[in-house]
Amino acid sequence: MASALSLCICMIVRNEEAVLERCLESVKGVYDQLVIVDTGSQDATVSIARRYTREVYCEEWENDFGKARNSSFSHARCDYILYLDADDVLPDEEREKLLQLKKTLAAMPESQRPRTILMPYDVPEAGGISFRQRMVARHEGPYWQGAIHECMFYEEPVLQTDILFLHRKLVPPPKERNCSIIRSIPRGNLRQNPWLCAQCCLDMVLAGHEEEAEEYFALCASGVEAQTCLQLASTLNHHKLWAQALRWVKLMGTDADEALTIALYQQGVKACVGLGRLEEAVEYNEKVLGLSPENRAARINRIFLETKRKEAASWESR
Repeated sequence: MASALSLCICMIVRNEEAVLERCLESVKGVYDQLVIVDTGSQDATVSIARRYTREVYCEEWENDFGKARNSSFSHARCDYILYLDADDVLPDEEREKLLQLKKTLAAMPESQRPRTILMPYDVPEAGGISFRQRMVARHEGPYWQGAIHECMFYEEPVLQTDILFLHRKLVPPPKERNCSIIRSIPRGNLRQNPWLCAQCCLDMVLAGHEEEAEEYFALCASGVEAQTCLQLASTLNHHKLWAQALRWVKLMGTDADEALTIALYQQGVKACVGLGRLEEAVEYNEKVLGLSPENRAARINRIFLETKRKEAASWESR
């Protein structure tokens, strides 16, 4: 019989009293160790955390997400580590899948177990579902790099699962915190990382710093990948920043495969409708149908857009 496999959940938190209990209740019974690093809460976050684990560590915030996450991971003693944000939720059916994954991994020879495990992450304000490195085999570290929009180091072999986490904010995040970190990053570093530069541009747009956003847009405009364009266009459309979203649709390069191209054209439809530019919306929608004639969303959009055009023509004739 295979021995049990242990899982540590690691979190960094600050002023999360509105969501922390919801998050921790959703993963109850899944983990064997829970580590929570608090970076300066001024509310009831720490007292809530201590109801679930003795391993609550209070540390000074140093404007570095990667450093804080590495600190939380350094306390892990289990076979695997899974990270969570306080506004994440694991639905009941997904919780059962995670418990089954632990059993599956325990039955595998240790030498054949994945080192990195990907899971889908539903973040409506960031464009919907994307896959994230959610769970890793414990090692000596470091695990994370980057002061902002931190990334986990990638170790093979990799396993992709369908265990879906939901990101559900109840309180808007402090936008200026990200901006202060971004301003401290040397521009030379950003020129070498178009993905990070694009995220910095997005943060500045959402915080209302349009002039600074333009600087970051110029730094990354020639090297950004289509997947990043899609992520930013989707996010900006979600926030009803239609003109900004359309810029990223138009920035799509030649690296886009058919699926990405279709998804970007669909974001173009949304942005143009939001801007009231119906003819451009029709053009983008017809491009979708040109690549995918049976695309259900595009076929519905064709009817919707034609109705909108008739309504506009009726108003103009009055």
